[in-house]
Amino acid sequence: MVPDYMLAITSLKLKHKMIRVNFLSILLLLSFISLGQQKLELIAPTQKLLPRGDFFLAADFNNWDPGDPRFQFKKKSNGNYEVSIPDSVHVFEYKITQGTWHLVEGTKDGGVNANRRYDEKSQDSTKNHIIQLLGWEKKATYRIIVNKIPTATPYDAKLYIAGNFNNWNPRDDNYLLIKHSDGSYRTTIQSELTEIQYKITRGNWASVECYGNGKARPNRKIGRTDKLVWNPRDIEHKTNIDVENWEDLTGIFNFFDLYSLFLLFASFSGILLMIAIPTIQNSNWAANRWLILLIGVISATLLMKIIAGDRNIAQDFPKLLLIPDFIIFVFAPLYNLYIEKLLFKSNDFKVRWRWIYLPCILQLLIYLPFFNLDYDTFRYSQLNYEPSFQILFIIIGSAGIIWNLIQWNRFRKILNIYIEKSKISSSFEENLSYLSITQIIYLVCIILGFVSMLIYLIGHIINEDLTLFSSQIVDLIWFVFASSPFFLGYYAIHQPEIFKISQKHNILDAENEIDLNTPIKRESNYLQENKDVIKDELAEKIIEIMVQSKPYLNPKLTLNELANQLNVSPHVMSKTLNDSFQKNFFDFINTYRTEAFKEKLDDPKFQNYTFLAVAFEAGFNSKTAFNRSFKRVTGQSPSEYLHSINQTENIL
Repeated sequence: MVPDYMLAITSLKLKHKMIRVNFLSILLLLSFISLGQQKLELIAPTQKLLPRGDFFLAADFNNWDPGDPRFQFKKKSNGNYEVSIPDSVHVFEYKITQGTWHLVEGTKDGGVNANRRYDEKSQDSTKNHIIQLLGWEKKATYRIIVNKIPTATPYDAKLYIAGNFNNWNPRDDNYLLIKHSDGSYRTTIQSELTEIQYKITRGNWASVECYGNGKARPNRKIGRTDKLVWNPRDIEHKTNIDVENWEDLTGIFNFFDLYSLFLLFASFSGILLMIAIPTIQNSNWAANRWLILLIGVISATLLMKIIAGDRNIAQDFPKLLLIPDFIIFVFAPLYNLYIEKLLFKSNDFKVRWRWIYLPCILQLLIYLPFFNLDYDTFRYSQLNYEPSFQILFIIIGSAGIIWNLIQWNRFRKILNIYIEKSKISSSFEENLSYLSITQIIYLVCIILGFVSMLIYLIGHIINEDLTLFSSQIVDLIWFVFASSPFFLGYYAIHQPEIFKISQKHNILDAENEIDLNTPIKRESNYLQENKDVIKDELAEKIIEIMVQSKPYLNPKLTLNELANQLNVSPHVMSKTLNDSFQKNFFDFINTYRTEAFKEKLDDPKFQNYTFLAVAFEAGFNSKTAFNRSFKRVTGQSPSEYLHSINQTENIL
């Protein structure tokens, strides 16, 4: 009988043998796997195209990916590089790259090398295939030299180049700019691209370069001439640049921020106007509510322009930049509604004007595809000024200029028609100065838009970067456009009567057509001196009431009021003035006011009155109306008339 301790010892020995057998089996298996693993060994190249010198295997079994991290060569202790090949692959073609097809092996003289071929059957038992590079395929070489960087740049900052040659990687160590003893930063780009686009960064897109005023700059570009395209291996281009500013280090008190502050004040001024206008006692609320809506849209657009222009917001919500553009085609329809309600008795919107809203709808349809883009695609296209965005800018900009110029001319004609037609029923001029200023602001914006578009197109034609100049003019357009709430606010405070054009003086009803192509007929300035030829009884009554009652001294006299005094209809009254006196109501009344002015100049009672004060006493309601009417009646300006009187008195 075997003792128990002997059984225990025997059991331990058996377990020990089993462990040794298992361990040896594992070693044999690992050895077998090691022997079966295919490897490529690259002799350390004597030259590298990039500083880091990472090497990759691009083969048919990995879809010729030039930067596949699974097949990156690892450096060995002897200085060479090796990469493992899957056991399932036995025959394949390949090339060695440095992460991109712009940096691929070639012949000794820099030419194109044929694909290498690997065949497992031709290898020795070690299954190690040793290769050596002959050279690198020579590409166009671009040497970038940054001579100057902002003084606020951190002393330990690293500068990189991100471009279309490295998938816009903002922190690519292969394109790290090396600082030289002269203070410049330099690197080299090799690529077959016909155009290099790039920007300088400090490692991320938040710290990308920008213009000196803090605004985002477009991509820098290096293009080839047609001659160089046919000989890419002969290209060596040196570019010297200066970095003006960094987006994350832009100063607080620069032009762009002051400009934004002005737009912000303009937006708030518009909001205050929206509150103030309804408090004005007026007789044309139907028009003023459209004015309030117009000012509200302008204020909201200016506010959106400021919000969308903020760097942090633009990073998260870049599509907001498109929204302010809608004012290009929205302003004219709203302004049209206001003008119709202000100047004419338009109780409904005429069908013939509805085409004015069509461009707004078309713009929305054009912008929809851009709003539907995912964030990355939209941001990339926007930052890099992709052709789609350039085409959008050209189409909307050009169409907007043409469209608004047509609308401006139409509004000008409408205003002129109103002024001329109002002379039929009013003896005074409505205070429409704010509309004239609005028209001037409108025209200036259109002209600046044309100049901006012209500069943008010239830059493309001559292949010069004029984007900054063009964008500064666009900023000026917004600056001019933002001034409109300030002007309206000034008139609302100092001349609130401009918002009180009464509908009882409106000339055209909703049924009347406004033919902008028919020239305005101007009445003769001739006033019948010989009263004996006037046979019309009403004409005689008109002269009688003008001489005895002097209704022309009322600066707000209207055709309706004078017709009521004579118990006739306004239409008959107007026809009599035209037939018997060859004048409209405005010119007829102001002729008497002019004569009254002359009489008062000779009256000692008015010797201490100013020239304009005497005119007001004669019934004129404004300096402009006085000057125009006096010139029209006498053929002289008031100052010329006074000068002639003084000369006559001196002679006498």
